[in-house]
Amino acid sequence: MFKLSEGTVQQLYIALRIAISQMLFKEELPFIFDETFIYFDDKRISRILHYLAKSNRQVIIFSCHKREMRILEELGFPYHKILL
Repeated sequence: MFKLSEGTVQQLYIALRIAISQMLFKEELPFIFDETFIYFDDKRISRILHYLAKSNRQVIIFSCHKREMRILEELGFPYHKILL
């Protein structure tokens, strides 16, 4: 049996979500992620955040970690933080 890591499964899931939204919807709907990047290493999360920042879509990320903010700051992409 072939088994993928949880990080790889999450990457495939994100790619599928993005592809489906581009195929089905003419208008650009926001992407909402809730702890989606928990299994990503810094290199993976940096790449997906770079892609999302360049996509010109609204992106909402729910996370209890500060890693996403740190990487966005390192990449130089603006973001708005709301603490709940």
